[in-house]
Amino acid sequence: MTSPRQRVAPRRRSLFALVGAVLLATGAGDARAVTEIRTSIGLPPSHPTVTHALPAFSKAVEAESNGSLKIRGFTGGSLLTLKASKDGLKSGVADAVLVYAPGYYPAEFKYGAFLASLSLLGADIAATAGAATELNLGCPKCLAEFAAQGAVYVGSYSSPAFYLITRTPVTSVEQIKALKISTGSSQTWARWVQYFEATPVGIPANEMYSGLNSGNIDASIQSISALKGYSLWDVAKGMTLVNLGTSTPALTVYARSFWKSLTDDQRRALLAAAAETTAAQTVRYNKLDNDVAEAAAGQGVSHVQPDAGLAEAHAKFIVDDLETFAKTSEDDGVAEARQLIATYRGLVQKWEKLIAATGYDEAKLAALYRREIFDKLDPKTFGM
Repeated sequence: MTSPRQRVAPRRRSLFALVGAVLLATGAGDARAVTEIRTSIGLPPSHPTVTHALPAFSKAVEAESNGSLKIRGFTGGSLLTLKASKDGLKSGVADAVLVYAPGYYPAEFKYGAFLASLSLLGADIAATAGAATELNLGCPKCLAEFAAQGAVYVGSYSSPAFYLITRTPVTSVEQIKALKISTGSSQTWARWVQYFEATPVGIPANEMYSGLNSGNIDASIQSISALKGYSLWDVAKGMTLVNLGTSTPALTVYARSFWKSLTDDQRRALLAAAAETTAAQTVRYNKLDNDVAEAAAGQGVSHVQPDAGLAEAHAKFIVDDLETFAKTSEDDGVAEARQLIATYRGLVQKWEKLIAATGYDEAKLAALYRREIFDKLDPKTFGM
C-alpha cells in the first residue's frame, strides 16, 4: 500500500517542474537572459547611420555576444537629439549613442574638437575611419575627456567627402561672401567659411532642412548623401564641387556605468561588433553617396564646378590653415597639436596602404579593423 507521503511527492515534483519552466520562459534566474542596450541616434530615419549602420550594429552585437546583448534603437532624436547626446548618455537616459560629435562640445572636448578638425588631411573614407579611431584610442587625453563625461569611446567612422550645398548655385568667391553657412560641429569648416567672408552657423545636421527652407541659412557643408538623407534636394538646388574633406565623429560611444556593468565577454563582443559596424557604415555610406550623386540631377540639383578664383583660394586655404590651426590650438591648450597632426598624417598613409589591399569589401574591411584596432583592446581594462 502506498503512503500518503509517497502519493503527494509526484505532484510536488510536477509543481516544481512547472515553476521552473515558467522561470525559464520569463528569463528569471537564467544566466542567458538578454541585456538590452538602449541606443540613441539623433539623426533622421533616412540617414545612412540609421539605414545602414544600425542594422549592422544590431546584428553584430547579437551574434558576437551569442544573444546575451540586444540593441533597441531610438532614431530621429526620439530619445536624444544630437546635441543632447552627451548629457543624456552621462545621465543614463541611453546606454549607447551612435554618432557622438565632440565638436559640438568644445568646452568639454578640447582634444576631441581638435581631432575632429583635421578633416582635410584624408580623402579615402575607409582609411580616415581607421586613422581617426586609432588616433583617438592612442590619445590618453582624448579618452579622458570622454571618461569625464561618463562615456566610453569605442570608435569613429568617416563620412564621404563634403561639399557646399546651396539654395542657389554658387561658383565664385564673391557669391560665397556674406552667406550664412551651416558647418555642424567642425572648426575647420567654420574657419573655411570665415576665410571666404561668410558666416558659419553651428547647427546640428537635423536642423539643416528647416534652416535652408526658411532662409535662416543659405548653404550647408555636407556629404552628397545628405541631399536624400535630410531631403535637402527639396530646398537646395546647387552643389559646389569644392572638396572639403570628411567628417569623423565617434560612431559608437557607451555610458560608462553601463559599460562597467557588463561582463568581460560582453565587452569583448561589443569591441568586435565595432569593427563590423564601422565596415558596414563605410562601405554602405560610400555606395549611397555614389547613388545619390547620380540621382541628384533628377531632383533639380545642379553640380557646379568652382571657377578658377574659388579653386585657387580653396587650395591656398588648405595650405595656410593647418599651420595657423596648429598654432592657435597650442595657444588654446592643446600642447601636442603639431605632434597629433603629424601622427594623424602618418596613420592616414598607413591606412591608405592597408585599404589598397582590401578594397571596399565589407567582410575584409571588418576583419582589417578588428585585427589592427579592436582585437588589441583588453576588455578587462578598456574603458574601466
